[in-house]
Amino acid sequence: MNQQHSFLRVTIYFGLFATIAAGLIGLGKESWNLPVLVGFCSILSIVYTDVLGWFSLNRWLVYIAMIVGAGIATVDFLGDRSANQIVEVGNLLVYVQLPLMFQKKSKRVFEQWGVFLLLELVVGALVNNNVLYGILMLPVLAIGSAAMMSLALFASQLRHSESISESTSIWSRLLHWLGKEQLVTKANSGVKLSAVAVTSLSGPVKRPSFSPLQWSRGVIPFSMSLLVFSVAYFYSLPRLNTSSYEGNASGPASVGFNEQISLRMVGELLKNEAPLFRMSMRDDRKRIPYRPKSPPYIRTTVSHRYFEGPRHGIWQPGEPGLLRDARTMRDPPMSAQISESLVTDSDSVTVNIIEKDSLGEFVPTIAPFSQNNTKNGFSVVRRDWRMVDTRESIQLKHQKRRYSYSTYAFKDGVESPLLPEFRDCLRDEESGIVNPQYSSYRNENLLDFPESLQAIIPFRDKVLEGCTASEEDRFARAVFLEDYLANGPDFQYSLSITAPKDRSLDPIADFLLNKRKGHCQYYASALAMLLRSLGIQTRLVVGFRPGEYNEIGDYFLVQQSDAHVWVEAYFSVEELTSHSISVPSYIKRGAWLRLDGTPSGDGSNAGGTLKRSSGQTLEMMQELWSEMILNMDKSKQSTLFSNFSESSDNSYSNAWLSFKSTIERIRNNEVTGFVFSPSRWFSWQVALGVTIFGFVAVCLHRTLLWLFPSWIPKIVLRSPFANRQLSTVDFYNRATWLLGKFGIIRVSDQTPREFFQKAAAKLQLQSIAFDGDLIARLFYERRFGGLVQLPVEEQRLLDACLKSLEVDLFKHRKSKA
Repeated sequence: MNQQHSFLRVTIYFGLFATIAAGLIGLGKESWNLPVLVGFCSILSIVYTDVLGWFSLNRWLVYIAMIVGAGIATVDFLGDRSANQIVEVGNLLVYVQLPLMFQKKSKRVFEQWGVFLLLELVVGALVNNNVLYGILMLPVLAIGSAAMMSLALFASQLRHSESISESTSIWSRLLHWLGKEQLVTKANSGVKLSAVAVTSLSGPVKRPSFSPLQWSRGVIPFSMSLLVFSVAYFYSLPRLNTSSYEGNASGPASVGFNEQISLRMVGELLKNEAPLFRMSMRDDRKRIPYRPKSPPYIRTTVSHRYFEGPRHGIWQPGEPGLLRDARTMRDPPMSAQISESLVTDSDSVTVNIIEKDSLGEFVPTIAPFSQNNTKNGFSVVRRDWRMVDTRESIQLKHQKRRYSYSTYAFKDGVESPLLPEFRDCLRDEESGIVNPQYSSYRNENLLDFPESLQAIIPFRDKVLEGCTASEEDRFARAVFLEDYLANGPDFQYSLSITAPKDRSLDPIADFLLNKRKGHCQYYASALAMLLRSLGIQTRLVVGFRPGEYNEIGDYFLVQQSDAHVWVEAYFSVEELTSHSISVPSYIKRGAWLRLDGTPSGDGSNAGGTLKRSSGQTLEMMQELWSEMILNMDKSKQSTLFSNFSESSDNSYSNAWLSFKSTIERIRNNEVTGFVFSPSRWFSWQVALGVTIFGFVAVCLHRTLLWLFPSWIPKIVLRSPFANRQLSTVDFYNRATWLLGKFGIIRVSDQTPREFFQKAAAKLQLQSIAFDGDLIARLFYERRFGGLVQLPVEEQRLLDACLKSLEVDLFKHRKSKA
């Protein structure tokens, strides 16, 4: 490879490397403008600066352009007060390297360019949490390796043509640095080196060459080795952080809502598709993933106090001092404290939550629930099954948590619409501890109906004219109002919040009487107030209702757009049973009935069926990337290497017991048990399985041998009497095979010439003529002389010699028989 060819290869590889590295930074802000700019400049520089040589920038002009680019990026950095400032650092690295592309290339320029590219990779790792970053790292690894290897080859060629002679002493180098002596180089020494041609019978010989830049033999094997080393190094490197799930030390939680729930706030959440947490469910009895038949209702907070008025429309959980009272809160119940009837009447489901962003003190749950016999440090509000994280650490560091709990809300995959009171779910010895005053909402706040909402009473009465139930049947009238809001022709679901049509009205009254378009917060608030006007105790539950299920990973990826608000209304046991509602025996007084008056439609979370997650394969890859790469911490790392770090006490006895147990499992297995059962050895199913396995193994070996011919050993089957040192020369293999039939086998310390001469001497004792010198001479000319085809006369003599040896072998076997 000449120096010009090597130079162009370095330039092309560096251009590709720069384009992909810029793409990694652009991926961090979901913009492809940066890689397009770098790719366009790379093509221009290669064509017009490096190939055609039409123009190139002066070194000092390049430095000035680099300073200007750094200034532009600095201005963008100072003007960006968001978390994207690190992206602006990446932009600075890109702007600074662009002038280098149009400078006359040299080893120094490539080295400077390479430093900027490596820094870009560091910035790209900081601004990306996307699995696409990991996918793009594979071409980065290959192109980057090729770029570095080509640069090393280019530098080596420069040294052999223009650099300092390797015999130059350190003293001479020092004098040259001081300007006192000129160094002797191969360029100015007058010494000219030339290659010595090797000839053979058929002409000049082409020596086999190996270039490290051959992709199949150099770049790809090196890149794969580097990848394996990097992965092993990453997973074995000690983690200094206590938890990868710690967020920023300050700043608000990212869930997007707080204790005060305004009518407009939930609408903003529904427009945000940022992932919040992953929820998976598992059937503890069947030990398989648990998939409900409809989207689950996940509660985070509960509100029952409404601030009325034209400029309000805000819900609050109630008096903060009362809700934080120790009498109203307690540790979540353990599994052993839950009523046996509740456990028996429900599916045994474990819910696992992995937060993708900090939710602050809000803890998503599906009630009723219990801890999995392991305290998680949370607290539960007895009055509404609201679980909160009251630890001081969650206030200082908004951690991204992972936790699990058991839920008793499902039966045969269907979520129960009834939520029992907290004390009804505990065992008899536990239920008496709770003060009835704080066990449920039985106060005026649950029936609070503001004066500003009196305007909706005529609307309520007009709607209930279509209800055939009596005025005393509160349950039937409540269900009728729910159905009217959810399925009536007058109301539509919409995330577009328009200005009030009547600013003198309360927002709920304006919604019911005038607008009649809105999201779940409006419908839940309206339904709650309509029910309170009928004397029904109600409260608002704010949480999530994910409708997409990832079938590959068996989990829900809950986003902010899955936020939902619904109503819980309290009814007595008599009211529920009078309408054929199945009430469990452990519910003594009454229960909370879930009512959802939100219409179903585009963007609504009120639908009743699960949808298959779109792009679930990429989503699952993203989850694996987050779990195994981004969130790798000491706990996961210790789990991976737990098999290598266990105590060695009684290691031999434990190993023997483990071996015996493994053999017993294999013996009892239907698939592999035949190995230890001789009566079952002869089976066509087993033969077919072995044949398929062997075929797959051979195909895999052939494929790897084709991809990595210099890395994968060749498997050659040899007979005991065949010459073990096969060659690529066909007549050599034929001759050694024939001699092996005579019992003459070449040993490892013999050269081919010595072997054939010794074989000729042994055959002469048996009166067999064999020209060993001819075979040896032709072998050397063909193997090391580069002959593709032997001359006609030589080929004739060779064929006659081998034919004669075959005839003698036939006579030899016949005489022995």
